[in-house]
Amino acid sequence: MKYQVEVSKEVQKILKKHPDLIARFLRVAHVLENDPFSLNIDIKRLQGEENKYRFRIGKYRFLYEVEGNILLVYIYDTDSQGGIYK
Repeated sequence: MKYQVEVSKEVQKILKKHPDLIARFLRVAHVLENDPFSLNIDIKRLQGEENKYRFRIGKYRFLYEVEGNILLVYIYDTDSQGGIYK
């Protein structure tokens, strides 16, 4: 079964500012659509959080949440490594 991938407006704005990330982001989104826990991309579970993960593209970290009962992956935030976890 495929998951639906939704991207927040905040993440969309960052991608528009950094068009060099778009192709890589779309490849990762396609992988997440099929398996949000894939070992083929750099995914880590956020400490102390259930169903929340991050993936990395270059210096940017993208945070996402998996809603298993509705098969949804929601990518809700992004920033550089130093700013994302604050």
